Amino acid sequence: MRRILLGLGLVLAWCASAHGQATQVVSGPTDPPTCNPNTGLLFYNNTSKLMKFCSALNTWTVLGGGGGGVTVTGSPVAGNITEFSSPTSITNAPTSGNSGIVATSSGVLVSGDCVKVDANGNFVDSGVPSCGVGPGTTNFMAKFNSSTTVTNSTCVDDGLNPTRCPDGMDSAAGGFYIERPVDTGGVIAGKLACRSSIKKAVLCPAGTTQGVLGVAQSTQSAGATVEICFAGTCSPISSNATTEGHWLIPSTSIAGDVDDTGSAAEPTTGTQHFQAESAVTGGNAVQTTLLTLDTLNATGGGGSGTITPCTQFGLTYYSAVGSSNTLNCIAPPTANGKYFAIYDVNGGAAVAPTAALGGVPVNAQVGTTYTYLYSDRASYTTFNNASPIAVTLPQAGSTGFGSNWVNVSCAIGAGTVTITPTTSTISYTFGATYVTAAASMALTTGQCAWIYSNNTDYFALQVRTGAVSNIATTSPITGGPITTTGTIACATCVTSAASLTNNQIISGAGGQGIKVNDLSGDVTTSGTMVTTIAANAVTAAKSAVVMTRRTCSIVIGADNGSALADADIGPQGSQCFVAEAGTIVEVDVKANAGTPTGLPRKEHGASNTSLLSAALSTAASGAIACSNTGGTTGIDGTTTCTNTLNSTSLAAGDFIGVASGVAGGTATRLTIHITWVVN
Repeated sequence: MRRILLGLGLVLAWCASAHGQATQVVSGPTDPPTCNPNTGLLFYNNTSKLMKFCSALNTWTVLGGGGGGVTVTGSPVAGNITEFSSPTSITNAPTSGNSGIVATSSGVLVSGDCVKVDANGNFVDSGVPSCGVGPGTTNFMAKFNSSTTVTNSTCVDDGLNPTRCPDGMDSAAGGFYIERPVDTGGVIAGKLACRSSIKKAVLCPAGTTQGVLGVAQSTQSAGATVEICFAGTCSPISSNATTEGHWLIPSTSIAGDVDDTGSAAEPTTGTQHFQAESAVTGGNAVQTTLLTLDTLNATGGGGSGTITPCTQFGLTYYSAVGSSNTLNCIAPPTANGKYFAIYDVNGGAAVAPTAALGGVPVNAQVGTTYTYLYSDRASYTTFNNASPIAVTLPQAGSTGFGSNWVNVSCAIGAGTVTITPTTSTISYTFGATYVTAAASMALTTGQCAWIYSNNTDYFALQVRTGAVSNIATTSPITGGPITTTGTIACATCVTSAASLTNNQIISGAGGQGIKVNDLSGDVTTSGTMVTTIAANAVTAAKSAVVMTRRTCSIVIGADNGSALADADIGPQGSQCFVAEAGTIVEVDVKANAGTPTGLPRKEHGASNTSLLSAALSTAASGAIACSNTGGTTGIDGTTTCTNTLNSTSLAAGDFIGVASGVAGGTATRLTIHITWVVN
C-alpha cells in the first residue's frame, strides 16, 4: 500500500513540478490515441478499471507501485476524488468537507473544498468564493486584487472588437506591435520593415526615406506574418556606432538598418528619423522611440526655417536657393485693379514671383529686323519702318513659345512686314481667302494679324485696310466686278423729262410731285408741305416696343434693414396700378443677399391671379433672375429667363401685388419688377 501511494505521489509530484500545474485525471472507455509524457496526464480506463500514465509519446502504461497494477472499484463520481481502499484498489472519496488535499504547481496545498471532479473525471475549480477566484464579469480581463484573490480589471476583451481599456495602456519600457503579411523579399528580425503595398511589409531597402512601418520582430519569408514594433520603445539594428541623443535615419548603405547622423540637430529634410536613446557599436540594436510627435515629419513637416515678416494678405513663397526653408512674400498691391501673381522667366532659371495687373503689353519695333521674344506672348507688337521688315517667329512649342503662344502684330509703317516662322508653318485668312501652311506671311501698311499656336504650327487672322480692290454688282446694276476701273450701268432704270418742283417728293412713274391732297393716314397738314402727326393717331402698335413698356417696381425691405420674414414679402396687395390694358412680357427678382422667392399677382376686382406658375427665386450673389413666356434671354440681354410666366394679360384698372414668398432668413431687401407693354 505504501509503495503504491508513494509511486502515485511521486508521479503526481513529478508532473506538478515539471509542468507548473496540478496533475489532471481524465477517464473514458478506451485509451486516447495520443499522449505526451511531458503533460503529466493520468487516464482512467472505465472498461479495464485501470489507471494509466503516459510513459512515452502516444504510449499508455498501467500505473503501478512495484507490485503490479491498481484496480479501480466503482466509477469516479463528479465532485469526489479517489483514494486507495486497499494496497491494490482505488475507490471514491468525498471531497466536500474533508481533509483531502491536492498538490498544485506552486507546491501550495489547497483544501479539498476548492476542487472537485467533473462528470469526465477532471479536477476543476469548485466555485467556492473562499477559494480566491471571482466573482467576475464575462469578457472582463482578470487581475489579482490581493495576493490570493482574482477579480475584474477595467479592460474588456469580447473576442470581436479591439480590447478596451478606459484607463489607457502603458507600455513602460516596451513597444506596441502590429502584424502584417510579408511581401516578396521577406523581413529580418531587428531590421526596419517598410510598406510595400496595401497591408504588406518588406525589408526596407538602403536609402529609404519614407514608408517605414517599424521594426520586424522575427525573420520571415514572403507569405508569412510578421510582428512589427511600430510605436513606443523599439530597437532597430544600427549600421554604425550610435551616440545617445543623436538622430537616426534609415541606412543609406545597409538594407533595414539605421544610420546615426552624427548630430543631435533634428533633420529638416523629408526623411523619416528617430532619436537614439542608447549608445551601441555598429551591428547592434539601438533603443529608440517610434511614432512620437518629433518623428512624424514624413514630408519634411516639423522642421525649422525662417519666415520673413510680411504685410497682411501677402502671398508667401520660398525665397532661398536650393532646398529652401526660408519663406518670403509678395507685398499685396494697394492700387485698384485685378492682379495676378506671375513669374517673368527670361534666363532659363527660376525667379521670384511678382504681382502685376492684367493687361496687354505693347512692344513698338522701329528696326528692319526682329525676332519675337517669350515676352511677346499675349502682347501687341507694332512694326514701323519705311523699309521692308524681316521678322523671325521661333518654332511653335519651343522654349517660351509653348502652351499656345499668342500675339497681335500690326504693320503701321510704309515698309512691308514679312513674318517667317522657324521650322513651323503659318496658315492665315483674310476675307474669303485662306492660305494653308505657308512659309511666311506678309503685312502691308495698316494690316494686322492675330497670331495663334497649336504648339506645332502657327495660325493667323488678318485684318486688312486700304483702297477697295474689288467691287461686285447685282441686278439690275451691271458692270461688276470692278478691280481697277469700270462703268456701272442700269438697263431697266427710267428717267423723266417732266419738270419737277423744288422740295417735292417724287411719286414715281409720271414724275409728278406729291401734293398735300395726296397725304393720308396719321399725317395732317395746314395746307403747306409742313406736316404733323394727327392727334391720338399713333397707336401702341405703331410705336417702338420700348416706348410702350410699363414697369411696376415693388421694393420690400431695405439694404440697412433687418432680415426679411416670409410675411414681409406676401401677401402684399395693390402695390401698383395699371392705367392701360397691356401684356406682361417679363418678371424680374433681385435681392441684396441670399435667394428669397416672390410670387407676384394681379388683382382684378375681388379676383387675385398669380402671374407665375411658381414663386421665382432670386439668383445668388445679388444677381437677377427672370421669367418670360419663352424662357429666352431677358430684357437685360444677359440673363436667361425661366418660362414660368403663365398669366400675361392686364386690364385697365387692375392692381399688381405680391401673393407670397420665402425670405430665407438672409436678405434684407427684395425687389420685384413686372414689365408689360401697352396693347
